[in-house]
Amino acid sequence: MNRSCKVIQIENLDARRDGVAVVQEGGQVMLRLWGEHDLATVGLLRTALAEVLERADDVVVDLREVTFLGSSTMKTLAIGRDLLAERGHTLLVRSPTLRQRRLLEICDLADLIEPGPAAISA
Repeated sequence: MNRSCKVIQIENLDARRDGVAVVQEGGQVMLRLWGEHDLATVGLLRTALAEVLERADDVVVDLREVTFLGSSTMKTLAIGRDLLAERGHTLLVRSPTLRQRRLLEICDLADLIEPGPAAISA
């Protein structure tokens, strides 16, 4: 299997790590996020999305290791969805917690949630 991984990462002032990994496995592109994603880290997500928009079909954003999602991240996910839709592709969110799922619903982004159960942690 052809597999490549590029990691974009920052360190916050409080020493927690937050980041985005762009992973391509076969024909699927996945953005794996970890840590807190808010105004301080939204640039990482924007950079990763810009990179994959040029070469990807559908994109999956994995939230399994995300501890916080801010409004700037929600807006970026919506923009990514719209840009991919213009190209005839989709952006899906995988493994949101129940709290993240509710936030996506409140922000009218429930259509991004990949079918399946929510992650166990709230």
